[in-house]
Amino acid sequence: MMNKTIYEAEFTKMVHDKMREANRFKEYERIPKNRIGGDYWNTYWTIRYMLHTIEDILAKGDKLVLLGFFTVEPKFYKEKKTCSGMERTGKNVYEIPERYKAKFKSGTVLNRACEAYGDYLKEEANNKDDEYEEGEEE
Repeated sequence: MMNKTIYEAEFTKMVHDKMREANRFKEYERIPKNRIGGDYWNTYWTIRYMLHTIEDILAKGDKLVLLGFFTVEPKFYKEKKTCSGMERTGKNVYEIPERYKAKFKSGTVLNRACEAYGDYLKEEANNKDDEYEEGEEE
């Protein structure tokens, strides 16, 4: 079960807030205070250019590795024939031509974040079970 989908505007605000928080806790001592997390639009354009840079990397057929976070590369997929849905009668067969698509592989940092979410859900379920048992005893 997914909680919500984060789109670009909210993601930009989240990154901006994270940068401001890092600045508040002086994680980036060598960067002048007015440079990190100061201007929302700096954050916005940083993200835009980061995404466009990834686009450029893939357009050249190169692979991007951001260790711990993810790897993305263009992957070749052969032509294939497929049927729509459950239908196996041979009608509605369509071909998907050979093509390159972006292939993402998550890294350790992102995988651990997802594991933490799974642990959180288990903990929530255990807490609900505990509440239910307490209610029964009355």
